[in-house]
Amino acid sequence: MVDRGINTLLSPHESGLGRATIYRPWVADKFINLVVAGYVFAVVAASVGAKLIYLDWFLGQPQDVRPYLLPAIALSIALCVVYKHMRLLNIASLQEPVVGFGNVWGGLSIAFLIVLGLLFLLKVVDFYSRGWILTWFLLASFLLVWVRWIAMQWCRKLTREGLLADRIALYGNPRHVTDIYRHIPPHRARHVDRYYAGTVDAEESSGFIGDLEDLRLATERGSYDRIVLGFDAGDKANILSATKAFASFSSELLLCSDLQAYPIEMHGWRVMDGLRVGVINPVPEAQNHRLTKRVMDYTVAVLGLLALTPLFVVVAIAIKLESPGPVFFRQRRYGMNNRVFRIFKFRTMTVTEDGANVRQAQRRDPRVTRVGAVLRATSIDELPQLLNVLLGNMSIVGPRPHALIHDEGFAREIEFFTARRRVLPGLTGWAQVNGFRGETRTVEDIRGRSMHDQYYIQNWSLWFDIEIMVRTVVTLLRGAH
Repeated sequence: MVDRGINTLLSPHESGLGRATIYRPWVADKFINLVVAGYVFAVVAASVGAKLIYLDWFLGQPQDVRPYLLPAIALSIALCVVYKHMRLLNIASLQEPVVGFGNVWGGLSIAFLIVLGLLFLLKVVDFYSRGWILTWFLLASFLLVWVRWIAMQWCRKLTREGLLADRIALYGNPRHVTDIYRHIPPHRARHVDRYYAGTVDAEESSGFIGDLEDLRLATERGSYDRIVLGFDAGDKANILSATKAFASFSSELLLCSDLQAYPIEMHGWRVMDGLRVGVINPVPEAQNHRLTKRVMDYTVAVLGLLALTPLFVVVAIAIKLESPGPVFFRQRRYGMNNRVFRIFKFRTMTVTEDGANVRQAQRRDPRVTRVGAVLRATSIDELPQLLNVLLGNMSIVGPRPHALIHDEGFAREIEFFTARRRVLPGLTGWAQVNGFRGETRTVEDIRGRSMHDQYYIQNWSLWFDIEIMVRTVVTLLRGAH
């Protein structure tokens, strides 16, 4: 399969490389060492900061800092070991778009338990205040996420500059390998080498750098992250022989036996009653864990409505005093599985359009009232959608729903745009915290929103939802439209 499906497998981090990838092992090792140093700094700084905040300032009991450095060093060592086993200390994890709050905090919790157990065995745990320990944990949680976020930004920068990228080897029938190479040409995000199987003449070997034995030697040196076998589907003997040749190596091994481009994106393969079938749409993870997601949704919605009731009253009065019309604006939207529901918003305009002629809100839109402008700038107009969450029409996090006429228009512009309706729509989403919010002026705006929504659906986790909620707060503090 040489199409966008295999391209996704071969280059999950499309952002930059060239021949500079020859330095990748050295750069990668140095970069990971810097990340480790950042984690150690975060843990030690959190320990000292907790002492200053809780003991020196809150309790008014200044103490020598040295006793608080020892557990910090122990936690740093334990944390790096745990993160190493959790695969958080590798380039691939730092190239991901998601920080991964759950993994970062989960690893920290495990390391903390290890250090507390060590302090208990040494009979010194009573020396340390429980308030200091809790403050230390909270500060470390914040600083580790901050350090990891910075490391991810630098990792992407180095990848764009060609110093961190995927190293790929293509091995197989020369004709087949050449066809694959044309589909996945090298660039600043990946370095691709070609190796031939069997015996070939000088013309056939042009552009190839060796045969099976050369590739084996290079793989032993750790030169490649993944190896792609390129043979015709019927060439079972060579496929089996090549698979055995690389079975003992840690590099990822892929097989490309079909050079026909697929019209749709595939999400892996499965064997069903002896038949090999391709997975087009796996069941969304949010659906596999819908009870967990709904519990979080209802909890946030109930607490939010209880806390925001006074604000709702003030907003309702302001809307009624400024202009005639209802307090709430209700409009039909597509929900999960194409079900239509009515979304709740505070009315911010002098019109309440819902039909075949709905014009998107624009900057300095004359239809927006003065109160409405404030509500939109602060996103307070969206808060009544907590009612939709309680009604089961929406989730706190998910693809943002559009007016029916807009959604249908987007579906005509973007292929498989409607796939975002496979889960509940949300008050906020992965697209929104990545800049795809508000008015969609171009097809690329729609495409970007759709791509981020699909990423969210395919990579959902409870911690991913929490990360999006945190990023939403940061986005709102910067101002919204």
